[in-house]
Amino acid sequence: MSYEFKSDVKVDGDITSTGTISGAFYGDGSGLTNIVPTDPDAIPTTDTSTSGYTWVINEYDFSSESQTKVPTQKSIKEYITYETLSPSRAFNSGGNLRLATIDKCDFASNVTAVDHGDLTVPRFYSSGNGCSSSTQGYQVGGITTGGVNVSDIDKFKFSSNTTSSSHGDLVGTMIFQACASSRTHGFSIGGKRPDTVKTDIIEKFDFSSNTTASDHGDLTEKHLYQNGHESDTQGFFSGGVRVSTITNTIEKFDFSSNTTATDHGDIVNARYIGSGCSSETQGFNIAGYRAGADTKDIHVFDFASNTTASNHGDLVTAVRYNSTSSSFEEGISFGGINTVGITDIEKFDFASNTTASDHGDLTVAGYGSSGMAG
Repeated sequence: MSYEFKSDVKVDGDITSTGTISGAFYGDGSGLTNIVPTDPDAIPTTDTSTSGYTWVINEYDFSSESQTKVPTQKSIKEYITYETLSPSRAFNSGGNLRLATIDKCDFASNVTAVDHGDLTVPRFYSSGNGCSSSTQGYQVGGITTGGVNVSDIDKFKFSSNTTSSSHGDLVGTMIFQACASSRTHGFSIGGKRPDTVKTDIIEKFDFSSNTTASDHGDLTEKHLYQNGHESDTQGFFSGGVRVSTITNTIEKFDFSSNTTATDHGDIVNARYIGSGCSSETQGFNIAGYRAGADTKDIHVFDFASNTTASNHGDLVTAVRYNSTSSSFEEGISFGGINTVGITDIEKFDFASNTTASDHGDLTVAGYGSSGMAG
C-alpha cells in the first residue's frame, strides 16, 4: 500500500520506528497506528469528540458571533428550534360565553389580548389545547349553538386576522377530547360522541390537505376530559375520566404508527377538565377539578421516562375548563371557571418550579376554549 506526503516521500509497507514524520498525509489511514500529529491544532484520526478543542463552541443562540470558531451539531439544531421554530404568540379560540372569538397575545409581553378573527361557527368544549402547525391553528370538534355536537375542523392563519375556514372533519362528532400535534398532523384523542359515554379512538388529520380524519389506533381504555401533550415523535394524554373513574393515568402513542397506546406513568393525583402544555422534553398537566374543588397545581412528567409526575408550582387562580398554549420555554393558561368564567391569562416557566404570573387578560371571559401557538 502506498501513502503520499506533500514532500513527495512515498512509503510502502509498515513503519515500525518511532519519531516524527513531517508533511500532510493523504489517504484513508488504514494500516497506520499510534500516529500522533506534531501540530497542536491538528485533529488525530483517533479522536471521536471535539470537547477538547477551544475553536468548537456549543451555544444555541450563537451569541458570540465568532468568525473563527465552528458550532456543534447540537448548537445548530437548538438554534433552528429555538430561534426560528419556537412560537412567539398564543391563541385562544371559541369557548362558552366566548362563542366564535379568536384572541391572541404575545408570550413576551403582559398586555390584554387582541382580537384575531372568528371561527366559522361558535364552538366550545373541544380540547383545551387545540392543534397547531407552524403556520395555522386548528379547532377540532366541540359543541356549537343549540347544544349540537360537531365533527368540523376549523383552521385559521397565525399571520392574519380573518375568519377561519373549514379543514375537513373528524370521522364523527366529538367533544371533551384531548389533542396533540406532530410537525405534519393533528390528533384527536378520546372524548365523547352522542351515541357513547366515552370513546378510546385516536384520529389524525393532515395539516397540508383538507380531508376527513383517519383512524390512528386506540387508547388502552375509553377516556374523556383528559389533557393532551406532544414530544417530537409521540402524543400523550394525562388525567381525565376513564370508564367511570377520575384517573391519574398518562398514556402515549407514536405519531408514526397506528397502534394502541401504552401506559406512561401517572400524574401526582387524579383530576380532570384542566388542560395541558408541552416543552421539548416534558408534559405539564395544568389545574382542573378534583374532590369537588377547582385546583391550581401544575404537574410535570418527562417524555423520555415512564415515571410518576412531580409538582411544578401553581397557577395564581384555581380553575377548571381552562385552555393552554406552549412556546418552547413557557406555558400559558387562558380563562376557565372560577365560580364564573374569567378573563385571566397566566404564564409559567418550564425551566423553574415557581408560581405562575399574571399575563394580561382575554378580550372576553370564557371557558371550554382551545389554545394554540404560532
